[in-house]
Amino acid sequence: MGQTGQFRNRITYQRLVSSHDAFGGPLEEWEDVRKSWCSIEGVTGREKYKGDQNISEMQFRLRCRYASDVESLTWRVKTSDGKLWNIVSVQPDNKKQYMLLYCFLNSYDQQGHAGGVDYNA
Repeated sequence: MGQTGQFRNRITYQRLVSSHDAFGGPLEEWEDVRKSWCSIEGVTGREKYKGDQNISEMQFRLRCRYASDVESLTWRVKTSDGKLWNIVSVQPDNKKQYMLLYCFLNSYDQQGHAGGVDYNA
């Protein structure tokens, strides 16, 4: 895995930041943290029916350089074409040089409906 040429996809790491609006209500926004390069490999794909619509869900594995602060659930990845990938699992290698990010690219999330968070922002 040591060849840098395998990292051909440009990504932006985003972190979920919680704050309060002017009236004290909860406010969640995605903040760009940094850009990086990775390789993307498809793992699985399926379609399901939810709320009167078909939803396609694909799981991918992203190989990236190790970053100690990246966590699942409160981080996501945005690709250069604007797709948003929800990080489900972060698995560093033994030497902590690289990590595997298991991510879902969910068509439902791309429409901005999942979890009350606007994924199109």
